[in-house]
Amino acid sequence: MLDVVDRNANRLRTLIGDLLTVKFTCGGGKVSVRADAQDGEAVLSVSDTGIGIPATEQEKLFQRFFRASNATEQAIPGTGLGLTVVHTIVANHGGRTEVSSEEGRDTTVTAWLPLTGTDGGAGSP
Repeated sequence: MLDVVDRNANRLRTLIGDLLTVKFTCGGGKVSVRADAQDGEAVLSVSDTGIGIPATEQEKLFQRFFRASNATEQAIPGTGLGLTVVHTIVANHGGRTEVSSEEGRDTTVTAWLPLTGTDGGAGSP
C-alpha cells in the first residue's frame, strides 16, 4: 500500500509505526489493525481496548506535546508527539485523521489517504 498512496514511503512508514505504537492497552487487552481502500482512499485504522481518552480532551489530541490527563496520571511514558506526527504526515499527503474514544474503554485512530491515480488525489502523478 505504501507505493500506491504516495512516493514518500519513509514518511508513510513513520505514520504506520506511530499508529502501531501501543502504550495504552494493558495485558489482556486487544489491538485491531485495519487497512482498506474505499472511495479512492487508503483507510488505515488502529483500535485498542486501552484507557481511552476523556471526551473533553479529544479535540487536543493532534496538538504537539498534548497528553491526555489519564495517561499522565497513570505515568504512561510519552512525549505527546505520536498523534501529532500521524496527523501531520496524513495532512501533508492530502488526507485526514480522526480519533474516536470512550474513556476507560477504547480508542480508534483512523487515517484516510488519497490513492494515486484517483481524481483529485494528492500525490497523483
